[in-house]
Amino acid sequence: MTSHAPAFNVAAALEQLHQDKSLHRHLPHGGLIHIERHLPYLVVYRRSEQAEDAFSGRLDRTEASYLVADTRDDELLQELLLAWSTLTNERYGGSLVIELWTRAADADPTPMFRLLGPDDKFPAVIHRFKEVLEEVEVPQYQAAVVVDHIAPRCPDLLQPLLSKYQLKESGALLLGLEISQFYLNPDDGQPYPILLRQLRTGLSRALKRGFFEFVRLQTDYNATHFHMLGTTVLGEVARKVDRALLGIADRFSFLLQVSPINTGQAWEAFEASDYREVPNFVYRMLPIDPELVKRELYNIPIEQVEDPTIAYLFRDKRSELDRMLTMLSDRGTHRFVSSSVQLFGGVDTELKEVAQALLTAIPRHDDQQDDVTIGAAAFAEQARAELSYLKQQYSEVDDVVDLREDVASLIVSSGKLCVNSHYKVKQDRVEALIQHEIGTHVLTYYNGKAQPIQQLYSGVPGYEELQEGLAVLAEYIVGGLTNNRLRLLAGRVAAVDMLIQGATFLETFERLHEHYNFTAKGAFHITTRVYRGGGLTKDAVYLKGLINLLRYLEEGGELAPLLIGKIRQDYLHIVEELIHRKVLVPPPLRPRYLSDPQYADVLTRLREGMTVFNMIQY
Repeated sequence: MTSHAPAFNVAAALEQLHQDKSLHRHLPHGGLIHIERHLPYLVVYRRSEQAEDAFSGRLDRTEASYLVADTRDDELLQELLLAWSTLTNERYGGSLVIELWTRAADADPTPMFRLLGPDDKFPAVIHRFKEVLEEVEVPQYQAAVVVDHIAPRCPDLLQPLLSKYQLKESGALLLGLEISQFYLNPDDGQPYPILLRQLRTGLSRALKRGFFEFVRLQTDYNATHFHMLGTTVLGEVARKVDRALLGIADRFSFLLQVSPINTGQAWEAFEASDYREVPNFVYRMLPIDPELVKRELYNIPIEQVEDPTIAYLFRDKRSELDRMLTMLSDRGTHRFVSSSVQLFGGVDTELKEVAQALLTAIPRHDDQQDDVTIGAAAFAEQARAELSYLKQQYSEVDDVVDLREDVASLIVSSGKLCVNSHYKVKQDRVEALIQHEIGTHVLTYYNGKAQPIQQLYSGVPGYEELQEGLAVLAEYIVGGLTNNRLRLLAGRVAAVDMLIQGATFLETFERLHEHYNFTAKGAFHITTRVYRGGGLTKDAVYLKGLINLLRYLEEGGELAPLLIGKIRQDYLHIVEELIHRKVLVPPPLRPRYLSDPQYADVLTRLREGMTVFNMIQY
């Protein structure tokens, strides 16, 4: 007995749009109409039993409004498009249907887009589509676009989606976009995978920019940015990939695994040797086998994520986790530092010169014996008060402070502040450290945790530079960035530079102690941090992040968007896109210094333009 799928009911399907609901219905012969929300445009791809192109068959699925149909269903497709365009014109005053297809590449492999449309209507829209298509970037190629006003707006051997009479009746604009298959390997007919990915990403962005021009000029649809036309949901595949990447990231705490657990004993032994013997550092046992975890990492099907922006985030995170796992495998070897430079960067000429100038400009100031200090318990009590302040804004905040023996001083791990049980700190540094650790590191952890993309709280690749820059800036805003603290950040840069140049632990210690005039214990702790695990260049990002952040503020940037999670500065355009698309939600937490009027004057001065040298106290 043969079973038949129920007939597709056009009126019932479009009733979803009447009710402002999403539309996701299967068509006969494997087709699909997906309209996430009622938009004034629809991307269409027709396929046949004989062939489905690797490019067009997936491109449309990056859009919020698309339709895939079999060529055997042209009659149904025509009825559906006519009803959709009529409804859309009634609601928004205009509708656009664009059909995509591909053709075999010519002998000349130049990327070619052929845009087909009328010559007497919507000239500004067609011109804009031409402009944005010409800006599609693919490696080693320059996109070429031809506008054809004469040829039928459909693939060869097929009829147009709507006749001239139907277009007039519905008021729709019909465009065709033919794409050359230059992305195929001529030897086997298979796509070059990276080229195909880059083309899909670039073309998807171009289409949205073209749609935005149509929406802006020809409809009443409310959109102020082309990103607002993108998808607003992650999709189940993207959510699974996000969870899988986070699951791997949560299997190990990278900084804890590369930080020694016997710093106190190592200092005592180093001091007893009159600073002549490299201390023996002890590390935690690795809880994972990096090779096996890498196998799991690359089994995560990121290639199945249709959204180009989200897929980029995931590939970027996978690359970072890969490097971290390599570093854990190489812990204690000379290879560790090479991977660290790839992950955290090194020291460029500008950063080195700024650090040396700070070390010259700021003389060492020894702590006075009568300076008021507080111990770990008292510091933890004040830290809990700040956590309670955040918890009033967002109930998910954990206000527990963990006192423990196996951390060097202070560290935030998975949103929790850990304090060494024997920790002591000067009273005038308490508020600065609280805003550094809680007002930045804890706050961005929970702001990121409030987002549907979990990478924002675990940390996007390279987030450390902006994160530590924000944390140090917070110290300055609340009046706790001392000259000694600036010297310390500069000293870390000097130590990282020496590490990269091949200096030994003892050589770097001696230079910090003898040449830059750090105390023996201070020089030891800087050197230990930089040489931990085999050489960790991360400590240069504190000063580098502060320098870049000051420049960003002088250029008119705002602090609040940077606190949405653990992001890096060049991710801002991605964050803005996802906010426009409503994939990301407003962050629930604001640090005290952005709300308390007592810090308003400092924030104003920062926006007017400052350098790190303006932060020196005279």
